[in-house]
Amino acid sequence: MKPKANRTKHARLNARGYEQVDGLHYMVRIVMTAFLNGRFQNGERLFMNVPQGFAKFYPSDVLLLLLRTIYGLKQAAMQFWHALLAAMTDMTFKRNKADPCLYFNWIGGFLILWMSWVDDCLVAGPGDLVQEAKKEMMLQFECDKVGEMDKYVGCKVERDLEACTI
Repeated sequence: MKPKANRTKHARLNARGYEQVDGLHYMVRIVMTAFLNGRFQNGERLFMNVPQGFAKFYPSDVLLLLLRTIYGLKQAAMQFWHALLAAMTDMTFKRNKADPCLYFNWIGGFLILWMSWVDDCLVAGPGDLVQEAKKEMMLQFECDKVGEMDKYVGCKVERDLEACTI
């Protein structure tokens, strides 16, 4: 398992999305960017086999109906992006026209930015406004409290507060 930014490791139930058939299991969509927050659309219903280690709790002929998207489904990224866009709108952030993964809001003359890369989000701006934005996001989604950033999507980040550089 790959460690998260806060040094913890998480296991995920992962669908075998590579077995999905276009038109039967999903519709081809362009994925621009939590996968557990997505909901199926247009009456989609997906079933999965009982995961290994849980078969003893179910009869052998049981399939499980997925109520939400999970990691590995081809729909998951797009559905999370829709949920994130709705959350950003609720938080009065606007989506950048040039980059669909960048959201912004001007509060009291100060710029607050949210950047997303799949399910990793980064917020930047004045400290007190960043804290408020994080609280709002945590009302929308279950989030890890990572703290000061030293890595983001695999890139090392170094800050020099005196020189005002990242």
